[in-house]
Amino acid sequence: MFDTMGGLWAYTDREQPGRASVMRNTIMNTTKELSAFSDFLPPAESANYMHNTAMLSYFRSYAEHFSLEKYFQPNTEVVRVQQDEDFDENGRWHVTLRDVNTSVESRETFDAVAICVGHHVHPHCPRFPGQERFMGRVVHTHSVKVADDFKGQRVVVVGIGNSAGDAAVEIGNVASQVYLSTRRGGWVMKRLGPNGMPRDLDALTRLNNYLGRILPQSYLSGNIESLLNATFDHEAYGLKPKHRVHQQHPTINDELPNKILSGVVRVRGRIVEFTSNGVIFEGEQQVTPVDAVVLGTGYEYKFPFLQESIVPVHENRVTLYKAALPPDLQQPTLAVIGLVQPLGPIFPAAEMQARWFAQLLAGKVQLPPPSVMHEEILAQQKSREKQFTPSLRHTLEMNWIDTMDDMASDFGACPNLLKYFFTDQPLFWKLVLGPAVPYQYRLEGPHAWSGARDAIFGVKDRVIAPLNRSQKWFTKGDSWFAYRVIALLVIILGYFLYA
Repeated sequence: MFDTMGGLWAYTDREQPGRASVMRNTIMNTTKELSAFSDFLPPAESANYMHNTAMLSYFRSYAEHFSLEKYFQPNTEVVRVQQDEDFDENGRWHVTLRDVNTSVESRETFDAVAICVGHHVHPHCPRFPGQERFMGRVVHTHSVKVADDFKGQRVVVVGIGNSAGDAAVEIGNVASQVYLSTRRGGWVMKRLGPNGMPRDLDALTRLNNYLGRILPQSYLSGNIESLLNATFDHEAYGLKPKHRVHQQHPTINDELPNKILSGVVRVRGRIVEFTSNGVIFEGEQQVTPVDAVVLGTGYEYKFPFLQESIVPVHENRVTLYKAALPPDLQQPTLAVIGLVQPLGPIFPAAEMQARWFAQLLAGKVQLPPPSVMHEEILAQQKSREKQFTPSLRHTLEMNWIDTMDDMASDFGACPNLLKYFFTDQPLFWKLVLGPAVPYQYRLEGPHAWSGARDAIFGVKDRVIAPLNRSQKWFTKGDSWFAYRVIALLVIILGYFLYA
């Protein structure tokens, strides 16, 4: 339940059960252009990697533009979501609500339900041997809003995901010492790409997606790892894992290497045991005295307001078709939106799920039999398990472009590249070589947007707008990119036309 619009991005310094929020200084890990909703441009003057306050402002502008504020019910908790007695015939749901100010409960009936709670609600807090003896503080990153609470303290941050990395950097600004504890290390990427260009704009393209299909993963991983190690040698910094870079969700952090190099953050192995005044790290005999331990250990996926059999969760594996729909419902009138961990921006992926669900409710998306849906769910789970290292954070992984194309194709919103090759080649090359911005999914199909083509061609101007007034682009990056395209053009073109 929230008292304001914005969900996770509505920062609050108060910890509330069932409510997550970013840290005070959180900035986006993906650029504004790739993170935008498909029919609503971010302001040109906004930073490419927006601060959480700017992202919240964008969400609120979106709500105002589409007149959504009137549907928002603040300070209201969803207690239960139950099927109607005649659900198999009418597909309706009874939703029990509680006013958090008065504790008064009410019940309403709906034709459909979309669950949009995300996956930062229920912290996963593992227990360690001897933890009950520890006299200091043990908290999850979920509870860390500002670093000031750790001023002058010795702090261990457990984990190597995005939240753990952010916490280590933020706390390192005020603590006397930070230890980053990781079981197996991890690959850390910076937001800055070649020549200072935003990395995701250079990486998340259809061209690179095609290359990912036809080139060996070991070759691609080797190239990426070489680029990462060129400015941040993971082995020298004690972070090189045994797994390859494509086997983990990327950890995005620009400042962590500097914090390690300056000694503000010291990398250590896993915690073997707690003592009354500290911890013992793997490979060490002596106790490291610490005042606090921060767990960046991820989240568990739960729906306490819903009957467990509707959305089964086993070891953080969620049984959902298209990562959205419970496959065994007699009436497909409930969906989970945004419970994904894409290799790309999450907001357009959640928007695509919402569009897909809306078209399903309108009768414009046809579902396969439940048995086929289960087969697809199982195949995707096996594919994830084959690629990624075993971890709670990897159970929701998805290829961003492939998943977006798959869902958009179900209702006619996937861009027809072959058509544009013959009718609009400038647009075709933007779609293939340029960043896979969400506006491409408004070029055609239901709720197509007349401004989509201009939005795609305007990406460069909006990226450079907050950087300089002369509109100078990343010229060296453009030259390198063009050279790569020329070298691979025939192979890639033949591949996707054949596919």
